[in-house]
Amino acid sequence: MALDPIVKARIEHDLRRYRQWRARLTEIEYQLIDSFYEGSNRNQDTANVQKSGTSDPTFQIVCQRIKLEAERANLKRRIERMDNALSAMNREQKELVLKLYVDGLDRRKIELEMNIEKSTFYRIKEKALIFYGEVAGHVPSQYGI
Repeated sequence: MALDPIVKARIEHDLRRYRQWRARLTEIEYQLIDSFYEGSNRNQDTANVQKSGTSDPTFQIVCQRIKLEAERANLKRRIERMDNALSAMNREQKELVLKLYVDGLDRRKIELEMNIEKSTFYRIKEKALIFYGEVAGHVPSQYGI
């Protein structure tokens, strides 16, 4: 089964962004921690001051936390999907996907490192993309899951 070019592009986009998603998730965790301490310090400083509306610093912190938590949930879902697919791939598929999409290595270098021919590279790659697409729900599963 050959992948639709649009679906294939979506899958490859996901695979290429994996490292960026992990880095962003870490940064969001730090921002959430910082906003907690910022809110605690601000509440102590302005305990006797009543404010309302969007100029309220506490309101702004809460809104920012809500946005960060939504982004964190989205990233966690995407990273978990990728982790699930990688853990279920065979060794060759996982190695090729990590080298090609996460590490950004050139096809020829991967072929040398894995000691495979060009046709084998493309066969493994195609099967890995289909497999990821099934796990991610981008393509129907061959098992009817």
